[in-house]
Amino acid sequence: MDTINNICIKNSNNEVYCKSIGKYSDEAGNKPTTALCEKNLTYNGNSQQLVSSTSGVGYTLNNYMGTNAEKYTITATLKDNYIWKDGTSTPATFDCNISEKDL
Repeated sequence: MDTINNICIKNSNNEVYCKSIGKYSDEAGNKPTTALCEKNLTYNGNSQQLVSSTSGVGYTLNNYMGTNAEKYTITATLKDNYIWKDGTSTPATFDCNISEKDL
């Protein structure tokens, strides 16, 4: 969806100025969440992909590989000319986990 976001400001003379900025990231414009995390990852000594997809419309994910049993913070970075549905453009983060291996 190529929806344009408009930012409007009213000055002291009650004049309204608007500016169109960017496209929404992904069809709903939502920031990626833990719903992208692979489920039931367990330590096996190898590097594992923590998420089901490494990108979406308007953004890419960074830090999505892990080896050790721990919590990993995944960063979603917007591509040029995209914003999140909430109007922000800062990178979004969420956590994925690799569990300890049962002995």
